Amino acid sequence: IAINTAQGDLSFGDLLRQYNDSRTFFSHVITAISTQLLDWNLKAEMYFNMLLAGMTLIVLIGLYHCVDPQFTWVMILPFSWLVFSLMPHVNWLWAIQSVYFFSNLFFVLMLSTIVSFNPGMRPLLLAGIFALCATFSFANGLLTWLVLPVAIWLFGYRKWRYYLFWMLMMGASLAVYFNGYLFRPGNITATTFNPVSILGWVIVFVGSPLTNRAMIAETRVVVAFILGILGVCVVCINLLYLKRVGRGWDELASWGLLALFVVLSGAVAGVNRMSMFGIDGAIASRYLTLNTLFWVAVVALIALTLRTVWHRSDNPAPLLKYANLVVLVVLASVFFYSTLESLNPALPIPPEARACAEAYPQTQDTSCLVRLHPAFNPNRRAYETSFEIIKNRLDEVVAYRLALYADSDD
Repeated sequence: IAINTAQGDLSFGDLLRQYNDSRTFFSHVITAISTQLLDWNLKAEMYFNMLLAGMTLIVLIGLYHCVDPQFTWVMILPFSWLVFSLMPHVNWLWAIQSVYFFSNLFFVLMLSTIVSFNPGMRPLLLAGIFALCATFSFANGLLTWLVLPVAIWLFGYRKWRYYLFWMLMMGASLAVYFNGYLFRPGNITATTFNPVSILGWVIVFVGSPLTNRAMIAETRVVVAFILGILGVCVVCINLLYLKRVGRGWDELASWGLLALFVVLSGAVAGVNRMSMFGIDGAIASRYLTLNTLFWVAVVALIALTLRTVWHRSDNPAPLLKYANLVVLVVLASVFFYSTLESLNPALPIPPEARACAEAYPQTQDTSCLVRLHPAFNPNRRAYETSFEIIKNRLDEVVAYRLALYADSDD
């Protein structure tokens, strides 16, 4: 994208180009703008990801304000801690990970649209636009179309024409998305549709945002599994209690749907990645920006339950009240402990690799670039073909003075 932009021949088809299993249109647009204005400044893109996270935080706070305006100011702090968590360090440091930030933002904007307006075709159209944007942000954005009909039903959309319109919007979106799509059947194995394996993956996926990166993988998976089960139980129990005491779906659905979106995303990721990475893949740092949304829902539901219990004179469900307080203390302790371990993360690119890359235009030495791209690893499968492709791309980046070479001398 950056090279085509520098050459002046970037097309709309390039922006829609498939990236692994996704069509990352919006990330490609940011790359093109960054190249055009800032010589592909990756640090600027990194800070833009923080802006996207901030916008997501504002929408989440707005969703809570719709339910409990008097307590919104208290929720700003825990929501901020979660949305700006240090655990997904890779996503904060790698510009291309904007795919997760865009997906999160457009999903919560879809929810906010349904919550904020009375049932009608215009809000549904706007929600469909946000679902379309989520679809072309990252592959899990496709799940927004599955969550949308549940959302509109819970918020009072009962006329058949709404669901016909939803189907038409989804059909048009999927037709564009899968036009020329390259499927990768190599990811499908015997474990792909094993319900027990996928269920385990989803639970670990859900629990991973609170785990400590310093743990060995096996221990971290076990901790994530325990936290995942705890989180799912907290969501289900609090939803059932709040509905039982008279809270409407218009107050609860946002948080249930947020949790559902994360669970569905975990299931899809498990189907696609389980055979390649095993259960350890569920704790990958790149997923943590997405599945942190589940814990935002957990905190919101706990707050609503505690607020409901304390405002009732008959002191109902004392056990649930104290159980929620204990869970909140445990989760906060685990979260802050893991955060402390994330304050000094290892640099993804060591200084010697950066120095090697800076010297590349003069040295043409690719032997030390293995930490920059796997294509430079001679032990990698398909090394012969991928090496030349990536080296040619690197030469073009140097020639157009992009990214690291923007300020280099002749």
